[in-house]
Amino acid sequence: MIKIAVIGPESSGKSTLCDMLNAHYKGFVVKEFAREYLNDKSSYEEEDLLEIAKGQASFEEEGINSDKNVILFDTNFLVLKVWSDLKYNRCHSFILDELNNRTYDLTLILLPNIPWQYDPLRESPSIEERMKIFNEYRNHLLLLNHPYKIIRDIGYGRTVESIQHIDEVITSKNRL
Repeated sequence: MIKIAVIGPESSGKSTLCDMLNAHYKGFVVKEFAREYLNDKSSYEEEDLLEIAKGQASFEEEGINSDKNVILFDTNFLVLKVWSDLKYNRCHSFILDELNNRTYDLTLILLPNIPWQYDPLRESPSIEERMKIFNEYRNHLLLLNHPYKIIRDIGYGRTVESIQHIDEVITSKNRL
């Protein structure tokens, strides 16, 4: 099983990329629980992040327990940690534990180089905010020593670039 996390600032094309990669690999996409959870809420509080984290853990387990060879995660616990830190200046220990205990073969971090699109769940429309979030993700991945690749291309090139990186991981794992 190959586990690929796809992260990036809001409106960077994560869900679209996951769907495109899934069409290629015929794997399993672990959706973003926060989107489902917050869809019925007009606002959220810090306590909601713990519920989101628990739901995300459940979604991830469903993907890990699937019979698919490629599991694509349309977010991960690093996103929840950075979100919590930026919004509330702290992070619940459950989120930190999940971040430290879950591993991915590769994290694709999307550069926010496509136009921001309005969505009622999005909070960071400026490129400065989106780049700050991008840099937080990258810095944490470096600190955690997690393998990652920055996806810079746009359009279909983003999918091609991602497939190249994932295929490298698959080839490397098949050699073991």
